[in-house]
Amino acid sequence: MRLLKFTDQENLSRRKLLKKSIGLGSALAVGSLAAGIGAGITPALAGSSSGYWVGDEAAEPLGKYPMLFNTWERAMGTSRLLGQKVKVLDFLPMNNGKMNLLPARDYSAVSNWMNELEKMRSLSRMKQLKAVNTYINAYPYRPDLAKTGMAERWNPPPELFRQGGDCEDYVVAKYLSLAHLGFNDDRLRLTILTLPRTRRTDPRRRMHAVLAVYINDTAWILDNLSDDVYDHKTAFSYRPILSVNRNTLWRHKV
Repeated sequence: MRLLKFTDQENLSRRKLLKKSIGLGSALAVGSLAAGIGAGITPALAGSSSGYWVGDEAAEPLGKYPMLFNTWERAMGTSRLLGQKVKVLDFLPMNNGKMNLLPARDYSAVSNWMNELEKMRSLSRMKQLKAVNTYINAYPYRPDLAKTGMAERWNPPPELFRQGGDCEDYVVAKYLSLAHLGFNDDRLRLTILTLPRTRRTDPRRRMHAVLAVYINDTAWILDNLSDDVYDHKTAFSYRPILSVNRNTLWRHKV
């Protein structure tokens, strides 16, 4: 997190510039100002006598989505169309009251998770993606070969921390981690897709899940099959079927 300190005269000039830009409907002017000051910082907050927080792209809603994995998409409605499984995305925020309600076996793991996320808070947005992906991928993969499609239940992070999990469980933990770090829900998509034969750990597993994160005019993919965070345009063989965030469900087709 970066705090920029301005003099009273500089603050007045910046306020005038922002007011003029907004009055003209020029989002580009505001975006250019934020980009010029620095990328990858945390959401804008109210000014104080000591300075002003400058907002960042990841904390804002997204007006237009790129074609995810080069597919067309259509909003189907509320995310609740997927049933109870989507409620796992409401696991955070984790305040002291909710922490105290956790079973003893989960308290330490969740506390460690929160502490690790706080260490990532000062990183740039792209470095946060890499750090979260690497941290969550370190937990063991526990495939359920009986599943031929979407899991009937998406598990909350404590279960992944305790016993490992399937691809959807990795994505849930990454989604919640980035939301905790200030990413807008509009920027995050749990994406269900078909897995090419060359990447299947078992011939019976044709479905996969990844997290798509919209930032810097593209979608970046967090995948438990790789610690690298990569541009969706480089994954030619992935074909999304559904994607969802806390609010909306989308359907995809080539």
